[in-house]
Amino acid sequence: MQGGDFPAFREALPPRDYFTDEIRRQLSRSFGEEEFFSGGLSIRATVDPAMQAEAAAACRRRWRVMTASRASGAAPGVCLRPRR
Repeated sequence: MQGGDFPAFREALPPRDYFTDEIRRQLSRSFGEEEFFSGGLSIRATVDPAMQAEAAAACRRRWRVMTASRASGAAPGVCLRPRR
């Protein structure tokens, strides 16, 4: 609407991170890019933002270790213990 009564579509999107990008990739494959981005779909997914932030921080820490050493040929790995 021209008067600005409704928020822009992009403003309603969640922040881009691995979780939301993976959902976009999978649904784009299933429905096609055009259908997914212009089809008026409503997507609901579960995510634990705190766990996502913890996983991202663990990946960054591991990446720093891997790039600092460069001697190791191993791929970065992350293991998170579930909270109980």
